[in-house]
Amino acid sequence: MGGVSWLTRGREIENYISPEAFRTLYPKTTKPLGRFEDIFDYLEEIATRALAKKFSRNKIGFAVNVLPHLKLEDLTKVHDWKQKMEEVVTKVRYWNKNPDV
Repeated sequence: MGGVSWLTRGREIENYISPEAFRTLYPKTTKPLGRFEDIFDYLEEIATRALAKKFSRNKIGFAVNVLPHLKLEDLTKVHDWKQKMEEVVTKVRYWNKNPDV
């Protein structure tokens, strides 16, 4: 049946959050999250230490807050996101035996 593996091009999956999403959430942000930058350090720099600590305790809550600000056209420009999503979609369609969906 096979599967899809994904070794991220960034430090972790959070490094795929688009700069536009961060700018929407934190308007004073002037720099994007670096490819290998620790998101905890980044949040501490662009927002507050309290926010960084909150993130480290609740990644799901952080994801829920970020999700509405992620746009497909922005994500397709981040690292290898577009290529990997195409691989995942192709595999799911194969598994569902319906490649035209």
